[in-house]
Amino acid sequence: QALLVLRAARELIEKPERWCQGEMALMSEDEEVQRCGYNNPLAARWCALGAIQRARADAAWVEDEEARAFRRRMWGL
Repeated sequence: QALLVLRAARELIEKPERWCQGEMALMSEDEEVQRCGYNNPLAARWCALGAIQRARADAAWVEDEEARAFRRRMWGL
């Protein structure tokens, strides 16, 4: 799981235009760059830690979705 999260984080910041320093994440709207949370859907740039946190949150959501699907199949929940 940890390796998958790190790979996903690396993909997020692989391109220089998706990298930032000093903030967990930044979003761009109409040429204006604003601070935002790493899990904000409008986030466009992340620092290394922000990218890891975003990838970890995305992985947890996928796990939760898979767990819910399993419970629905098994127990009709």
